[in-house]
Amino acid sequence: MSETLGQPASQPIGQPLGQSLAAAGTDTVPMAELALAGDLARPSRLTVPDLLAWPQHTAAASFECATSGVRHHRFTGPLLHDVLSAAGPGFDPRRRKDRLRFLIAVTGADGHHALLSWAETDPDFGRAPVLLAVTLDDTPLDRAGPQLVLPQDRCGARHISGITAIRVDGGYPTGTGNPVAGSDLGNYLHSMADDEPTRAARLLDAQAKAERLFAEIEKLGLVAPGEGERAVSDRVRDLANEMFGTTRHWHKRIVRSGPNTLKPYKENPPDRVIGADDIVFADFGPIFEEYEADFGRTFVLGDDPVKHRLRDDLPRIFAAGRSFFDADPDITGARLYAEVDRLARDAGWELGGWHAGHLVGEFPHEWIDGADVESYVTPANDTPMRRTDKAGRRCHWILEIHLIDREREFGGFHEELLTL
Repeated sequence: MSETLGQPASQPIGQPLGQSLAAAGTDTVPMAELALAGDLARPSRLTVPDLLAWPQHTAAASFECATSGVRHHRFTGPLLHDVLSAAGPGFDPRRRKDRLRFLIAVTGADGHHALLSWAETDPDFGRAPVLLAVTLDDTPLDRAGPQLVLPQDRCGARHISGITAIRVDGGYPTGTGNPVAGSDLGNYLHSMADDEPTRAARLLDAQAKAERLFAEIEKLGLVAPGEGERAVSDRVRDLANEMFGTTRHWHKRIVRSGPNTLKPYKENPPDRVIGADDIVFADFGPIFEEYEADFGRTFVLGDDPVKHRLRDDLPRIFAAGRSFFDADPDITGARLYAEVDRLARDAGWELGGWHAGHLVGEFPHEWIDGADVESYVTPANDTPMRRTDKAGRRCHWILEIHLIDREREFGGFHEELLTL
């Protein structure tokens, strides 16, 4: 492949340099987004206009295609290394050359995957000028999504069109100390392309481990009067590591008590000490071999009959919601939310959040934009829940029940897999 990287991008035909379709006012079709996830301090979702914030480079690329011969294209966009560096990769400063163990997994809308090493793109090592292209032959890619372009490759097999996700990961623990050896790297790669029975089995296995974790929380009495919420959260984190070697959680760890149990997920109430007559819920999302678990349960301390009734209603309403889901093959997120809301009101409670569940799968979805209602069980989601994703895989769902009593200022929480 030939390239002209390192030079300022010249004036494209049609749109001024750095201008996207959105800037030009042609925004009748939603812009594509890609999710940056994994071992990053600042995970996010990015559009083509977002990618224009980085220095733009050009590449005139020629590569061989098995079906159409040699193809010639011109791309502009930021360097992949620049974008990922800005997201704060989780290198351990105590480990010399820690970045060398990190991998970059790129996924396209058609299910195509490519895997790169961090060292391949790092200026201190391979210095490969890998682009996240925002234009193809001077045509903006706002709607199709950015493309992964490797000008140094002779074959175009690693070219990814319509990128939907980029995952940075250095977490491959093994007994040998080699972070990418043997079956651990295989587990990571297979999680991107497992067949449906395997995906289902691994999601169920992740949930079974989460259930064991929560049973141990109760057995050890970690939720106890006089303990701070953050201290309990840290102990649960350490327990997960001790039991399963789990060090990563795809969303923030939540332990809330008393009036803090009224708060929805995105709130961050101040740390609170658990009381002797209290209600507490825990919501954890540990990652087991690249598959998410998302599990929540409620604990009651003391003899308050209303708190006990709320805790007992949570699994009952969950079961009724699941039965409603199972009975309707064409159910939408809006229809399921309405039923869960009805069940809550009939029991004398309110729902505490704007949604009652979400997609779950192989990679953290916390960075899905809240406006992407198709990913949530919410009144605005009129799409069928039984569907496939952009990569052609079956969608799996978490059902979460957050019940609150505003007058008494407490709530409870229960969540687990809905679709398996």
